[in-house]
Amino acid sequence: MITALLLNACQKDKAKPKWNVDLLIPLISDSITVTDILDENFFVENPDQSISLVFSEELLNMNIDTIIKLPDTLLSFGISLDFLPQPIAFEPGDTIISQLFFLPIELDSEDFSNMALEKSIIRHGDVVFESYNQSDTDLKVVLGIPKVYHPESGSFYSEQKVTQNEFFQKAFDISDYHLDFSGPNHDTINMLSYQVDLIIHPDEPGTVMVKPEDSIALNVYFKDILLYYSRGYFGHETYAFGPEIYEFDMFEDIDVKEISFDEAEIWIEIKNTFGEEVNINVKDITAINTNTQESLSLESDLLNTDLFIDRAHEIEEESGNIETSTSRFDFSESNFPEIFSIQPNKFSYELSVETNVYEDSASLNNFFYYDQPIALSIDAKVNGGLKIDSLFQESRLEWQGKDLDISNVSEGNLKLVFNNAFPFDFLMNIYLEDKDMTIIDTLTYQLFMKGGHLDENYFITAPYETKTNIPLGDDLKKNINKAVFARYELVLNSTNNEYINIRSTDYLQFKIIGDFDYLIEQ
Repeated sequence: MITALLLNACQKDKAKPKWNVDLLIPLISDSITVTDILDENFFVENPDQSISLVFSEELLNMNIDTIIKLPDTLLSFGISLDFLPQPIAFEPGDTIISQLFFLPIELDSEDFSNMALEKSIIRHGDVVFESYNQSDTDLKVVLGIPKVYHPESGSFYSEQKVTQNEFFQKAFDISDYHLDFSGPNHDTINMLSYQVDLIIHPDEPGTVMVKPEDSIALNVYFKDILLYYSRGYFGHETYAFGPEIYEFDMFEDIDVKEISFDEAEIWIEIKNTFGEEVNINVKDITAINTNTQESLSLESDLLNTDLFIDRAHEIEEESGNIETSTSRFDFSESNFPEIFSIQPNKFSYELSVETNVYEDSASLNNFFYYDQPIALSIDAKVNGGLKIDSLFQESRLEWQGKDLDISNVSEGNLKLVFNNAFPFDFLMNIYLEDKDMTIIDTLTYQLFMKGGHLDENYFITAPYETKTNIPLGDDLKKNINKAVFARYELVLNSTNNEYINIRSTDYLQFKIIGDFDYLIEQ
């Protein structure tokens, strides 16, 4: 019995079984591609999957309102009756005067004397009618402009009551109206006709006396006119543009200390949509970085040279259907790679446009359309290698360890695995953040990841793998559960400080895995 009791006592004190289990738990993973580093609007993929940086920026839109502005005053007409020997009696509805005027218009241009308008179409604007009645009777004033007409409603016509000894003014919308400047027989230019009738207003109660001291003044003028179309001869003119500044946002989202290019193509493309041949002379193009206060002007033999572009051709008058004349001029023999290296956020330009180079004024075949301006753009493509110094990227990921129970973890590591198939070396910082995005732990700081293996043309042939372990200390063990986000920062540098070539298939993949020994008791 004593022996049995001793055996029972030993069984009560027997230890519970324990064992360790090694578990691998993914905590974050991410992939970075070319589109994460470069704005896809600024590169193209070549047939060999290499990447070329490109941009196309329009420098100039030369529109019809640059060339032709219709005059303010069309008709200024005053009637004085001081030639009358005595007052004359009129009945209500009687016409005092009815007259048709043919008057040339004077164009607002730098040299309107050699411009010949045949027809135009108004995009928007008003014709303003003013009258000052210095008499003792109310008048009905009729104004007609026969050659200012709407295709649906007909010629411009207005009847207005002008009260005695009062000033009258009214604006009429003539958007979409057509103007015919060719005269009654279609054999002249710059001419409009006006029909003016002064009538004793029919509402007058009886006979009225028109006296020698009576007078009436009429003014007719255009206001805020913008032409949609015009045809004629617009003169041999030279127009200066600039210095003008425009914004350039290619480098806006790229945080980089230095970037340089091996070689580049640069073209200036000019699309002539006007019915007149032109010479465009680019005086200056200057890149400006307002952040660093750097600027650099383009150097090229084609600067200050007349670049000729032939005229466009109208398929059918007023149809908007034209054959555009386009010319491209090669500015590649220039310092354009150096211009890009200052990472400009603005460009300034200065140029001139000479119109009607051949000065053919006989055919009246110049034309413009408002919605089809002359356009001058600059196109660039970086073909050679790219060298980058300290390009900064960052991202924030959801941390997968916040619900992880690691209270029974006896020991372990965080395993960081990186596969770099970019021609860049990376320095990487990884932080753990709480729900307020406040840093609670630093996993890596300035961790170096070598760029992928390069061939003789500086293309990637294989990724370079980097591994590192972070021991699981007490603080890190606590922060793994507290963390809500993981934020990483990358600083990129060209591998070996070379001009490298990027492919669309280049990438960086990384992951953090928890390698934990769990202590399990039965």
